[in-house]
Amino acid sequence: MKSLPGLTLVDGCLVANRTGSLIFSVDELFEQREPHSILAWYSLGHLTTNAVEWNACSVITGFLNGMSISVYLGEEGEIAIFDGNNFKVCNRLPQRESDGPLRGLYILDGTLWAFGTGLQLYYTKDLMSWNRLEPSEVDEAELAFSSIESVSGFSKKEMYCAGWRGWLSIWNEEDWRGISSPTNLDLYKINCLPSGQVYSCGDEGVVIKGRNNRWIVIGNDVTSEKIWGLEEFNGRVFVSTLHFLYEIVEDNLVEVESVSDTFFPTSMYKLDSCRNVLWSIGEKQLAEFDGKKWSCLIEMY
Repeated sequence: MKSLPGLTLVDGCLVANRTGSLIFSVDELFEQREPHSILAWYSLGHLTTNAVEWNACSVITGFLNGMSISVYLGEEGEIAIFDGNNFKVCNRLPQRESDGPLRGLYILDGTLWAFGTGLQLYYTKDLMSWNRLEPSEVDEAELAFSSIESVSGFSKKEMYCAGWRGWLSIWNEEDWRGISSPTNLDLYKINCLPSGQVYSCGDEGVVIKGRNNRWIVIGNDVTSEKIWGLEEFNGRVFVSTLHFLYEIVEDNLVEVESVSDTFFPTSMYKLDSCRNVLWSIGEKQLAEFDGKKWSCLIEMY
């Protein structure tokens, strides 16, 4: 286990067993409101890092323009990549002066999407030129109270967005269409799972499930905290708050409890998975689950 006191984990993307891309912030600089981030690549206990003077908010690793790269996004449109050897700063997104912070990244079928507040939505295939999609079903006055917090898709003909006040929309390769949502609570994560279902989670413990225009609210009498993470692993669907892990069982939330005498993460936030392992990307712990036991990879207390 690597110890990194004084840092906080902002985001991460799992690539393989004990391998992935990470974003850290320095607690002291965060308290001083100094723009900064530490971009990192973690592999088998070793960190390759690069410090920048902007606030990175999201990282994703995937295939873009024929290469496997990690892409790091800044709140104000900054872009950096890691190609397996070196970090490189790329062209910024074409934001307007009135635009608010960006929130995240998503890669699907060789296209990189960036999204954020005010329903900002951009896409690129090469990181050289970005295209912006304008919302068609929202009044301009409403944009200040709207945000895309997460994007996920089965294919380029069926992608979903989720955001503030229960906002849902679907992309069919031609345009975005609004979806009637079963909640008006803020949604922070949406995930199209291998099972063919779409799940989304957010404020006050809300979790919804559906596809296209049919959605239901998952039963929840165990937590009213914000749910940030949502991931499928080994046929099980997990969600996470800042400190607790839950599983969706027969359309109800059930708390996942630790097994005595073994490590279990106490700092959670986001989740990510690949074929063999699940990551809990907590603010103060990066932990990995192999289907039988948890291991702590990095601790920041």
